[in-house]
Amino acid sequence: MSVVVATHDYDLAARICDRVCIVKEGGIIAEGPPSTIFYNRTLLDSGGLEPPSVVRLYEELYLKRGQRRAPTLPLSIDDLCRVLQKDLLSAKRP
Repeated sequence: MSVVVATHDYDLAARICDRVCIVKEGGIIAEGPPSTIFYNRTLLDSGGLEPPSVVRLYEELYLKRGQRRAPTLPLSIDDLCRVLQKDLLSAKRP
């Protein structure tokens, strides 16, 4: 069963969608898993879009500071908390 959701709420789309389509001027310019679409700044810029809040926060906390990418890119607050907890626990180990 498939459900199609048309929304400008990227936070919602990141949390609930298995696949995302970016539409510009009536045509699909990209389609794929949310982690592929929402972490591709070039693609988002070409569509005139901002990434979801969690993606912006993750990029600010990790990528802009030169830290490694998590194996699973967070798309929800819960995902981001798991990444942070894992990193905090590993930082405490000598």
